[in-house]
Amino acid sequence: MTSGSWRRRAVQVAVASGAVLVAAQFLAGERWYWAVGTGWWIFANTASRGETLVRDFYRVLGTATGIAVGFLVAIPFGGAPVGTGLLVAVCAFGVSYAAAVSYTWTIFFVLSRCGSVRVPA
Repeated sequence: MTSGSWRRRAVQVAVASGAVLVAAQFLAGERWYWAVGTGWWIFANTASRGETLVRDFYRVLGTATGIAVGFLVAIPFGGAPVGTGLLVAVCAFGVSYAAAVSYTWTIFFVLSRCGSVRVPA
């Protein structure tokens, strides 16, 4: 990356994070950090608009499937510590393994883990 392009990218990330922060304050004031983290995570390790758009798509795909599967798999456990702990451990392994393989699978396991611990007992 040339010196001009990384500066431009830094400004893009700052503007995107600021816009997301403002929007998140209105939509979910208590959990604004999720939106800002997502904005940063999408820009990380991308060098072009095309890469960023592809990463956006993978993020949405991983989020949608991860939340759905997290809830569907976790509901039968009903918040039981052993079952939920096992599910969280499997998802933690999935995140570690998938990080080198696929961004979509990484996000899938992250959100499945989050969904599994958020299911009411």
